[in-house]
Amino acid sequence: MTTCYNRFACVTLVLIVFTTVVLALQTDGSHRLYLEAKKHSFNQQWDIAAQLYEQLVEEYPESHYREEAQFWVGYCLEKTGEYRSAFLAFNLLERKFPESMWLDDAIQHKIVLAEKLAARRGDQYYTFLRSQLDHEDDDIQYQAGMALGRLGDKRALAVLQSLKGRVDFDVETEQIISQLQQAKDLPDEVLYGENTIGDAIEDDKKATLRIHPKNERVNYFAEHRFDQYKAMAKKDDSWSDKELINFGLWHVLPSDSFDVYYKMEAAAQNEWLRRYWKKQDPTPTTEHNEGQEEFESRVKFARSSFSYFDGLENYNYAPWDARGEIYIKFGQPQNRTMADDGEFWYYPQHDRITFYIRPNVTNIFGRAIIISSLNGQSMRSVPRRSQWSRWRYLHTHYIFNPGFYYDCPPPDGYSYIKNLTVQTTRNSPVLVFQYSMPTSEFTFTEKDGIFQLSYLERYVVFDAHMNKVTQQENMRQLTKSNKREIKKQKTIEQEINVDLDPGDYTLGLRIEDSYSKKVGIKKLDISIE
Repeated sequence: MTTCYNRFACVTLVLIVFTTVVLALQTDGSHRLYLEAKKHSFNQQWDIAAQLYEQLVEEYPESHYREEAQFWVGYCLEKTGEYRSAFLAFNLLERKFPESMWLDDAIQHKIVLAEKLAARRGDQYYTFLRSQLDHEDDDIQYQAGMALGRLGDKRALAVLQSLKGRVDFDVETEQIISQLQQAKDLPDEVLYGENTIGDAIEDDKKATLRIHPKNERVNYFAEHRFDQYKAMAKKDDSWSDKELINFGLWHVLPSDSFDVYYKMEAAAQNEWLRRYWKKQDPTPTTEHNEGQEEFESRVKFARSSFSYFDGLENYNYAPWDARGEIYIKFGQPQNRTMADDGEFWYYPQHDRITFYIRPNVTNIFGRAIIISSLNGQSMRSVPRRSQWSRWRYLHTHYIFNPGFYYDCPPPDGYSYIKNLTVQTTRNSPVLVFQYSMPTSEFTFTEKDGIFQLSYLERYVVFDAHMNKVTQQENMRQLTKSNKREIKKQKTIEQEINVDLDPGDYTLGLRIEDSYSKKVGIKKLDISIE
């Protein structure tokens, strides 16, 4: 009995070890294939990339890359102009992985493809477009309505009109609504008949030109930002400090601002950065720029902690993976939890969001970073339909838009003054600004029956080039004869006049009380005409 049991245990152990080895080999093999496919995607060799993604799906059915790879099969085929094959690839994603996070994006691509294919073939594609008019997501309804509108289908009219105020309309939307309102009702066999879309249709001896489909495609990533990324990526792992700073700036600057900066000569770049960081300085009345120092510290940490270079031949690398991007934008998470295929980073100060981040890949093609929780609710899988709009908005706001999120802490031992307000009036050439704050934020001291509070007031004004125009430092005092008078004095108000030439300025104000250990900081952009 013991021998039998031991034999069974040995067999079980062998099976467990074998399964573990197989899964490990699958993970390693699928990872290398995934990186190879990404390399060709990066170089826009879409046909080769599509073959590699297909190979990954077929050969590694247990890989956690399989859903993403199936999406990219469709995307690459779309890029090569094989629209019908791309449409079928996105259909396969929906059939194989009905709970995939990639389905929403696949639907948007299918809408673009269906518009093109309906114009050419007139078969099942317009039926798909009409079905999306009933989708629960406003954006998908809108895209389907616009596609049908460009095809001249009046069924899109009511949907587009109902979406006004719920989605942003552009000039083209208004034009399509107007055209559909004026168009006559035509039977489907005329509207979607072979070779009719885009051609002149004789109607009462009057030629009517149908609306052409757009040539543009839905792009999962922003093409211009991809071009910027590609210009900076490297095939080796040698990065200068300046290159690291530039890559970090790419995560935090809007694309147009980054373009302006990146195309400058070195001296002009240095001056541009000086102005930029002075503009972002959370404590403008001091020489210490905490914002710039925090950014540079995050860049160094991202480089030292999240580098993913593994020497793959002809692969284009960034200096850090997707974790480095999130770290540079948001800093240290409050909680960081490891999972089998990624990490969860929690930021309660930003809509209580938890990011799910896949290591050793960047987010340039998307889905290396997703929002996995919303207001503390688990969102690792597909979000509920009612939450899609908010979930996608937050993805756009926090993941796909550049940004630098930093809350400057008060000096050691100090806390911030509550309800410090500043109002300005412009009476050229004089700037008048008045600040107000509660007396309860300050400490009164008593001497010989007289109560007094005092604080340091410091202000500085910069011109449009962030050069210092004027600065002033004053000790302010408030004296009261008894505690009753103190209670009556609810707020401290002070008015200051500054002579300035016409132009744009930045005002920095700092209030500091060493007794109460309170500090108040305000920064305003102003214009003098």
